[in-house]
Amino acid sequence: MKKVFFFLLSVFLLYGCPDDDASDVVDEDSTTTEECIVGASCDDGDPDTVNDVFNDNCLCVGEPDAQGLVPVFGSYTDPRDGKVYQTVTIGDKEWFAENLDYRGLDTTIYGNIQCYENDPAYCDIYGVLYTHVAIGVAAPPGWRIPSLEEVQELYDLIVNATGDTDVGHHMRVTGTEYWLPPNEGATNASGFSALPAGSFYSSDFLDLGRTAYFWTSTPYPNSTTYYYFIVRGHGQTFQYGPNHNKKLSSIRPIRD
Repeated sequence: MKKVFFFLLSVFLLYGCPDDDASDVVDEDSTTTEECIVGASCDDGDPDTVNDVFNDNCLCVGEPDAQGLVPVFGSYTDPRDGKVYQTVTIGDKEWFAENLDYRGLDTTIYGNIQCYENDPAYCDIYGVLYTHVAIGVAAPPGWRIPSLEEVQELYDLIVNATGDTDVGHHMRVTGTEYWLPPNEGATNASGFSALPAGSFYSSDFLDLGRTAYFWTSTPYPNSTTYYYFIVRGHGQTFQYGPNHNKKLSSIRPIRD
């Protein structure tokens, strides 16, 4: 009888006690859990999302990561005047992250390039406003004015990373130090750091604090002018089209 008792006791001890760790075993590849708190932080395993939380179905989901663009900042010194610029690599292209401020062009050849309101203090912040004639010579050695195709590539990169076709939001510096209030929606996730230098058209300075106009190197068909692209702080925040020869605009050099 004692032998039967000890046998049953051994079986109970071996199989009858629950494993304290069994309920804690989680499939590392799973993005769900049997018990979850909706809104609690989690990890959905996708490096291109942020703010991962459990939803109403206990699935771990995240938002597209605008920082998936991973802008890489650097610097460049223009050998023509010694001015130092911040640069940003977006995708496989390096861009100036500031407006070009080279004032050494011969205005008798390349037109009346100007600082906003003819005040050099504005050039110190927003760079020079250039004529279309200066497009071929304004960039420093080894740099160029971006083509419309390269601007489209930048647009596509931002859309793919953010899921937002209103890409001007992700190209503008944040806050209201440079852009007029409210500058709503600005993230500068791309690192492009667009500044609203405005423009000069015919005889008037326009849109400081409201709009950034940038030349491209792509000629507009059957015309003597070129395409440009625009970043705004309101309405349609990004668009491109033919510029007017009388409209002076900013330049953002680019290189591979």
